[in-house]
Amino acid sequence: MLGSSLAPQGRYAEAAPLFQQVLELRRRELGEEHPQTAECMDRLLRCLTSESRFAEAEPLYRRALELRQRSLGAEHKDTAAALSNLAACINAQGRHSEAEPLFRQALEVRRRLLGEGHEATADTLIKLGHCVLAQDRTSEAEALYRELLALLQRAKGADHPDTAPALGCLAQCFSAQGRHAEAEPLHRRSLELEKEYYGKEHPDLGPAMTNLASCIKEQGRCVEAEQLFRQALELQERALGKGHLGTAVYLNNLASCLEFQDREAEAEPLFRQALQLHRQALGEEHPVTASMLRGLAVPLNKQRRYSEAEPLCRRALELMQRLKGEEHPETSKALSNLADSVYGQRRLAEAEPLLRRVVELKQQLLGGDDPAMATYLMNLACCVRAQGRASDAEPVFRQAAELQRRVLGEAHADTAEALLHLAACIESQRRSAEAEPLFRTASGALGREHVDAATTVHRLGHTALVGRRYVEAEPLLQQALELQQRQAQVQGGEPVGPGTATCLMSLAACLQAQGRLSEAEPLFRQAFELRQQALGEAHADTAEALLSLAECLRAQERGSEAEPSPHQASGAAGKKLEDTAAALHRLGAAALAERRFAEAEPLLRQALELLRLVQGEGGGQPGTAQAMGDLAACLLARGRHAEAEALYRQELALQQRLVGEEGPAAVVSLKALAGCVGAQGRYPEAEALYRRVLELRRRELGEEHPDTANALYNLAAVLHRRERLGEAEPLFRQALEVGLQALGPDHAHVQAYRKGLRACLKAQGRPLEGEELLAAPR
Repeated sequence: MLGSSLAPQGRYAEAAPLFQQVLELRRRELGEEHPQTAECMDRLLRCLTSESRFAEAEPLYRRALELRQRSLGAEHKDTAAALSNLAACINAQGRHSEAEPLFRQALEVRRRLLGEGHEATADTLIKLGHCVLAQDRTSEAEALYRELLALLQRAKGADHPDTAPALGCLAQCFSAQGRHAEAEPLHRRSLELEKEYYGKEHPDLGPAMTNLASCIKEQGRCVEAEQLFRQALELQERALGKGHLGTAVYLNNLASCLEFQDREAEAEPLFRQALQLHRQALGEEHPVTASMLRGLAVPLNKQRRYSEAEPLCRRALELMQRLKGEEHPETSKALSNLADSVYGQRRLAEAEPLLRRVVELKQQLLGGDDPAMATYLMNLACCVRAQGRASDAEPVFRQAAELQRRVLGEAHADTAEALLHLAACIESQRRSAEAEPLFRTASGALGREHVDAATTVHRLGHTALVGRRYVEAEPLLQQALELQQRQAQVQGGEPVGPGTATCLMSLAACLQAQGRLSEAEPLFRQAFELRQQALGEAHADTAEALLSLAECLRAQERGSEAEPSPHQASGAAGKKLEDTAAALHRLGAAALAERRFAEAEPLLRQALELLRLVQGEGGGQPGTAQAMGDLAACLLARGRHAEAEALYRQELALQQRLVGEEGPAAVVSLKALAGCVGAQGRYPEAEALYRRVLELRRRELGEEHPDTANALYNLAAVLHRRERLGEAEPLFRQALEVGLQALGPDHAHVQAYRKGLRACLKAQGRPLEGEELLAAPR
């Protein structure tokens, strides 16, 4: 039979149709229950499963089970084998809850017929453990793997190679619970036993080698892990060839390790290669293809190529929901990846419900005490905090940190990461004294070799710097810089980039605060150059570095180096700075319009400072005035009235100088100042300003203009606040009348004027007139 010669060569795609033809012949000639027919079906199934064509194999496995049950009965070892095979086929398609009862049924039959120590019983137990673990029920899986290991060690001895898979499975279960330090020695022992059995160059070492590498990676030892991932891939490629589907998972594992080290550019082509292999072999509609789509989206997200990642995430989510169901663990991962893409595009309000749904799904699957829950809680908390709601985010961060501390202990790296996030959230609320001990605990847990060590030490130093404890801050910041540079070199890159620049900035600021300006200056210059190279001219962090350098030069009375001359400002250098300021202003204004005030403020502040740097203290252009106004509006929205008022007054003075006291832009500034003064309860001052706005509007635009109606309403509102209702009422009525004529009854301003008049009438004891007003034709 030709198929029998092709299959051993790994040419399953060619062998399968030949076995299918022979199977049909055997069925017709010998009948479906003949041993030769069954043998041919088994060979066809081996081909289909080797090619991961599980959907095609499933009906054959179901038919094989029916035949076994009819001819042999439910309590036969061959029937148990057929049950186990069908369960494995269903499990491979991601339908774990459907596969589980079949595995359990097969296990019970094999225990009764073959005994606890039989290889077939052990095989079913291990597959059942995989099925349960795939559903994120780690505690149940751990019990099954412990039972399996004890069974094998009793039957064959602790050092027998057959115990290696059980050791590896138990270790994987530990890793899934975040217990990597416990998992590592089990992984190592499993690999040692397999090397003794197979030899050091056998491709079957790949899974054990990969599992050990993953465990090491999770503990932050990425260089050691990468070597193992590469070794496992080389073993597979030598055995199977570079284009074989069997190499795809190893490509994906190596890519994930590179991505974990922030080497996304190296990881991306490996992810793409793995995805292509799965697409060719399994098609677009397979769960593994969906997982590979997710895998590719991760480095794209990390490279801030969110618009490229989002459609991949949406496609993966759609596939997972359809193939595995809304509440499957893989579906929640796809949902989390999509949230990352949406979050990265600053669509935070859209990302938050996605992350809340992920947390909800994971709590259903894992329960509240699984350490994996901490990651999902922290993702949600980060999204909430990014929307300026640090007080809402803090309890979620605390929940994550307490979970990690309770399950993993305070000295665990994952606990340290959760504490680090919590400390940063507390620090952002200006509670540095409360945050500092958390930073110290996190730093002690991570150690100096962990990828997050530089970040943690930098946080400690920055906290001391903010607290003006410069002698304490300096060595910490110096150490953070050295750790950041060493980490970059260990990972195969140059010691440059945004992380290094941040450490340089903080150390320079510490030196400057101690009056050591000549030492601070080169650090500020280096930080600016790094950010300019890594982030571009128009990035907020680049602007921050430039402004800090300028301040340092000014402090050394070298202002001519810090501030471009009028000639320079009109030339290329000044134009570049103004372009940077304009870009920052656009970003800040967009964030302000979307009420993302915490994000808007630093962008608007840096834009304004850059414009002042270019134009000098005595200069000023319309763009500068607009930046002042937008920053003032942002501060006012955040409740910082005194700061906002000072800026509004500066803006008004500049506009009056630029366009005159009665110019339209100056009137807008006057109105904004009046609103800020009124927001502080200083109504007499606000009234005088609003009267001036109304006077100028009437003179410039006339009585029937919508801006005049708005000025009437603002003055009426402040008079109402002062309980001068008789004066306010006619102004409200006039504003409403003009607004109805100019804007129509459905305009938001007109509705506000109507409500203002109604409130005024109600305050005068005339509520019926107010109700009639609302009921009147519009």
